[in-house]
Amino acid sequence: MEMTIKHHYFEVLDLLSDMFVYIFKHLKEKFKTELDIVKKQYPFDDFVCKEPVVKLHFKEGVKMLKKAGVKQGDFDDLSTESELALGKLVKEKHGTDFYMLYGYPAAVRPFYSMPDPEDPRYANSYDFFMRGEEITSGAQRIHDPELLIERAAHFGLP
Repeated sequence: MEMTIKHHYFEVLDLLSDMFVYIFKHLKEKFKTELDIVKKQYPFDDFVCKEPVVKLHFKEGVKMLKKAGVKQGDFDDLSTESELALGKLVKEKHGTDFYMLYGYPAAVRPFYSMPDPEDPRYANSYDFFMRGEEITSGAQRIHDPELLIERAAHFGLP
């Protein structure tokens, strides 16, 4: 998805959150019969999505993982195992299967991801998760040519 950001990239996260909440609600309403049929053959727990959608900074996710005994570096990307563990921790703490994690370390994002103006060690980036599995990700792209050249050089790109 691409859109103009007027003030902050959370505008994108909020729009995506609203879209997903709409989809989840209407799936339950419009396809209840079908979901019930599937559930009989393949039992599953009902999907829980809080409103507003839980929004966690990467630092908070790392803190939760470390507190639970999961090895996770402060600036390392999450492994599949860490993502699944975090999904369970978020469910326990916040009571939701759906959440977003934002502010990933800049070092694990593409060079064209906009650095966080408050802390350039992080990027204006995000992932959305369902039950600990990433379903979409993205970032605000750098739109300033000088900054883009600077970031490319920082990553050793010509």
